[in-house]
Amino acid sequence: MRWVLRIAGALAAALVLALAVGATWQAWVTKHDRAEHPAPGRMLTVEGMDLHLDCRGTGRPVVVLEAGLTSGSTSWVLVHDAMSRDTEVCAYDRPGLDWSEPGDGPARADVVARRLHALLGAAGLEGPYVLVGMSAGGVYVRTFRKLYLTDVAGLVLVDSSHEQQGLR
Repeated sequence: MRWVLRIAGALAAALVLALAVGATWQAWVTKHDRAEHPAPGRMLTVEGMDLHLDCRGTGRPVVVLEAGLTSGSTSWVLVHDAMSRDTEVCAYDRPGLDWSEPGDGPARADVVARRLHALLGAAGLEGPYVLVGMSAGGVYVRTFRKLYLTDVAGLVLVDSSHEQQGLR
């Protein structure tokens, strides 16, 4: 029976060591990646989190790009610059995506919409906005419109999800 306890103890020690090495490696790689690939936009503090906002171009209305569920601002790389030739276009990263700080897990659409509204306010960007929502981003921009109707000039839905699609 002692040999079982010794093996269990050795396995527990190996697991703790592996976790410590993994956490250290992840911290180093994250720091290295952030230095090698700095955020193209600016970081703004909203609800105690640093969120990344990348605005390009000039003009009104401001077009706001809302990515899909697990995507950030980099998902708009093929259209961001092209659209910014005509007006100001902003892409951002929700908490835990691309350059934004981690959040407390997945957020409901109303939380995403309120956080985006606060981010745009912190950036000094005034509406009304044209909101472009891709995939789950379509749900987020429709929720934004419900909450801030006078701040929305228009919606563009790109292969949008639907609020009730999980029920169908």
